[in-house]
Amino acid sequence: MKFFFKQMIKIFSSKWTILPPSKKKFLIYDGESTFLLYKIVNKSECEILHTRYEKINFYILLLTFIRSGFRNFKIQYKINFIKFASPKFVITSIDNDGSFYKLKNIYPNPCYISIQNGTRVPHVRYDLFENNSSFTDSFNVDYLFVFGEGIKKKILKNFKFNIIVAGSVLNNHYIHDYDQNKKNNSVLFISQMPRIISQKPGGEKNVIIPENEKIVFNILYNFCKKKKLELSILPKNILEKDYRKHLVSGNWKYIDRHGYPSEESRASSYLLINKFNMIVFLYSTLGYEALSRGIKCACFPYGCLDNDWVKKNLLFPVMPFGYPDDNENVGPFWSNMRNDQIIEETLEKVFGYSNEEWTDIIKSKFVTNTMHYDPGNSIINQIIKKN
Repeated sequence: MKFFFKQMIKIFSSKWTILPPSKKKFLIYDGESTFLLYKIVNKSECEILHTRYEKINFYILLLTFIRSGFRNFKIQYKINFIKFASPKFVITSIDNDGSFYKLKNIYPNPCYISIQNGTRVPHVRYDLFENNSSFTDSFNVDYLFVFGEGIKKKILKNFKFNIIVAGSVLNNHYIHDYDQNKKNNSVLFISQMPRIISQKPGGEKNVIIPENEKIVFNILYNFCKKKKLELSILPKNILEKDYRKHLVSGNWKYIDRHGYPSEESRASSYLLINKFNMIVFLYSTLGYEALSRGIKCACFPYGCLDNDWVKKNLLFPVMPFGYPDDNENVGPFWSNMRNDQIIEETLEKVFGYSNEEWTDIIKSKFVTNTMHYDPGNSIINQIIKKN
């Protein structure tokens, strides 16, 4: 009964539309998918199924209630919406929504496509990694597009999906040429998501920079100072004063993107990474995307081997380099170790690679298994065109 009332509150606080869904070629599953998916499909050919119920179709709601009452209401609402919209494709970029994979077996007519939207981390549930009969027996999809061979192999241990390595849609969309021969002695540090402990209504955020980020940044700062390199930080949703408060003081640059519209901010990220000689990151998707483009990178997922240390320091779960692929803890351009000296040695090593040496590394399985690069999203576009 409590659950029923919670659902009613959610429903009646949503925006409502009276007219039935439009019949379009593409039905986008989850409104949060639109930013990514509009890079590969024409917006005018799309209808949207809002699965978080921020927008509810009254016609489909009434139809669902008449046909099945409140029995399996959520899934029945989605199925009725799909049937009425009658799309050729049902497509989502919320690849971690297990409910999506149940639709194909219930209503198989459309072609169902799921596209990976971000890296996956240990200790955070991802249904496609679960060896669970309730998932393996009920999940199905026509195409699942993923970043690299590593996650493909992991999913195929449990599911017999048609999985295609296509890289990151956004990385493939925002194409900028990278000049490997430029010599501007610049280094970029990609910040992870800060932790906001508390925020009073109308007051300032109480921001905590993750401890592993502070440690890695401080080591990098000293390295850049010794080598006389220009160090910049690409922020994540917080202001310069918060970084200055928590990170080592000194001559480093904060890249101000505060107030940019979402589209411009995303586009600027991919333009920015092409301007630096070397990029350092912990486990950012953008870091892996830079790596796939051939940009010289160093990866330090500090704390990933010690979950107790991560919890103690109020951190988000940390993924080892290349997760879920199984790599060594120390490699040509990364270290999973909580060891400052190894980080310093890896920075020296990466900075010292010649263009020829780095080109050979980029061609190795360490990169291709983690993040493929397909400028223009030709792989996904060809599959859609073929169907």
